[in-house]
Amino acid sequence: MFKLHHLLTFQVVHRTGSFATAARELGYTASAVSQQIAALEKETGLTLFEREAHGIRATTVADRLAELSRGMLADVDEFDYQVRRLAKGSSGRLRVGSFTTASVRLVPAALSDFRRRRPGVEITLDDGEPEKLLDSLTDGGSTSRWSTSTD
Repeated sequence: MFKLHHLLTFQVVHRTGSFATAARELGYTASAVSQQIAALEKETGLTLFEREAHGIRATTVADRLAELSRGMLADVDEFDYQVRRLAKGSSGRLRVGSFTTASVRLVPAALSDFRRRRPGVEITLDDGEPEKLLDSLTDGGSTSRWSTSTD
C-alpha cells in the first residue's frame, strides 16, 4: 500500500515538473523529495519520471496517476478541513432536549447565543416530557421538533 505523503509529494512534483521546486514548496530537501518519489515508484511498480541531465520528465503513467489521485487527495483535504473545524468547535452537532415550558421561555435565548458563537454547528431541539426524552436518548431516536444547520 502506498503512503499518502508520497502521493502528496508526487502531486507537487508532477505539477511543478521539478524535485527542487517541489522541495521548496513543501519545505523538504530535494533529496527527500527524490527519495519519496523513488519509494512511490517502488510501491507501485511504476516509472513516474524520466530522470534527465537537467531535470525530470513525467511519464504518461505519471500523468494518469496524477489524474487518478487528484479526487482522492481533494477528499483528504476536505477531511482535514472538517477535522480542524470539529477541533475548533466550529462544526458538529448539538442535540438539546427540553420540556415545553423551557423550550418556549429559556431555550430560544440560549440557542440563539450558541448559534452566534458557533454558526457552523447543527442544532436539534427535542421537545417532550423528561421520560420521553430519556427514552429517545437511550434508543437513539428523536422527537425532534426543530432543527437548523448552516452547512
